[in-house]
Amino acid sequence: MKITITDIKQLEKVIKEISRVTDKKKKYMPMPILTHFFLDVKKEKTIFFATDLETGIKIDGTAFTKVHKTGSICIPAVLFYQYIKGKKGELVLETDENNYIMLGSPVTLKIAGLNPSDFPAYPKIEKTETIVISALAERLKRVSYAVGDEDTRYTLHSVCLDLEKSKIIATDGHRLTVTDLDGKADFKLLIPIKTIKTLEALKGDVELTIAYDVKKAKDPKNEPDIKIPKHAIFSYSGGLIQVVSRCIEGSYPDYEQVIPKEIASVITVDVILLRNKIKAVSNMVSDNNAVSLSINKANELVITAYNPALGEGRETMTVSSVAGDKKILQTGFTINYKYLFDCSDNIEEGNISFKLIRADSPICVETDIDHDIRIISPLRQ
Repeated sequence: MKITITDIKQLEKVIKEISRVTDKKKKYMPMPILTHFFLDVKKEKTIFFATDLETGIKIDGTAFTKVHKTGSICIPAVLFYQYIKGKKGELVLETDENNYIMLGSPVTLKIAGLNPSDFPAYPKIEKTETIVISALAERLKRVSYAVGDEDTRYTLHSVCLDLEKSKIIATDGHRLTVTDLDGKADFKLLIPIKTIKTLEALKGDVELTIAYDVKKAKDPKNEPDIKIPKHAIFSYSGGLIQVVSRCIEGSYPDYEQVIPKEIASVITVDVILLRNKIKAVSNMVSDNNAVSLSINKANELVITAYNPALGEGRETMTVSSVAGDKKILQTGFTINYKYLFDCSDNIEEGNISFKLIRADSPICVETDIDHDIRIISPLRQ
């Protein structure tokens, strides 16, 4: 194989992008080839592909390559990126029958590659459905903080794209966030958090292709066949960049059961002032980051943090409004303050509202800037 890279800067961007999924801890990996990317050169197309077996990134590099001889090779991603970083102009890349990669003309670096036939294949796609989603990265960022990373339920290590109801959901069992999605299809996809973090870095509208298998109904006359999603392919820039992810199999929690149907009490406060007041007492919190919120007889919000080894921190602030049963708010509720900070991190001004059924019920947190649903479970004191 022999090609000329006509724009090394473009190549550098491509390698940086696909390196999001190349596993750099080679000595801990049972498959060292996952630290490499797959370069496939054909007369009509040049493809760069990398995967960690869960997430894959495929980029079309045809626009900046001139093909002299077709072929394919697996190239160590980190070493190759270090070589091309900061360079300009053109680069000649050639391989020999022993999978060595020669770079430059004359050759300035010779790298040992791996046999391309050993590289994990791009998923075979047969039955598919496709929808278009706008501003996906921004929507994912609004929910992904709530994904679990310690729970043994592996489905909680994913973000749920409920395409049937046009919702994106994330939960770790202690908090829940739901935002809207403008695409619709007859699928519920569980996408691993590593794929989500990759997608958050890619801007613009996305064409989502769902690859699925069909499970035949036992009673075809009365039951429809079941579509089982296997892979999700997220395409950007007209298909020049593709992120392919396996879909996690399993059932996701019924998030609608957690959302309060009726509200008994509501308290609304300035979000920045609240965050500052919580920060003032946060050095007194115990290991569970517990902060208690309640209102006093003067309708002020009282923020309290207690640590049996250190003592107590207390702050008060004015509220924007109080509605409903004040007894619930006077009793107050206790939450992990970091959960509150996570769900309000993108709010630079305005109000935040806490809606409750009871003092010990899940708390619904709403803001002025969007219609997202945020639920935080109270801590038991």
